[in-house]
Amino acid sequence: RELARLIYPSLVTDPGARSARIKNRGTYIAWVVFMLYALSIAVTTMALSLTGLELEEALILAIASLSTCGPLLPIASEGVMSYAALPDAAKAIAMAAMVLGRLETLALIAMLNAEFWRR
Repeated sequence: RELARLIYPSLVTDPGARSARIKNRGTYIAWVVFMLYALSIAVTTMALSLTGLELEEALILAIASLSTCGPLLPIASEGVMSYAALPDAAKAIAMAAMVLGRLETLALIAMLNAEFWRR
């Protein structure tokens, strides 16, 4: 709808109850995606902490892995950390987090949504 308004600025739309329902549902889905991302960061940080990394290092590595932004690790940690110096268990957790970060959360929600499969 927003793209249509950009392409056709004089487009007249009906802002009815359906529009409000879509906005409320969109807000709910955005909240779910944010909470899943925050939960993913927390779980990944906890798992990395169990491998012997300090909390700050584990948090930086978790965010770098889940956002699939590998160069963030040496930049955010002031060049102290490197992937080569990580324990093998931490590398495995980081790899799993990178795969999870590449999967889009909305695609996972849609795939697990029973309403999607009924149509």
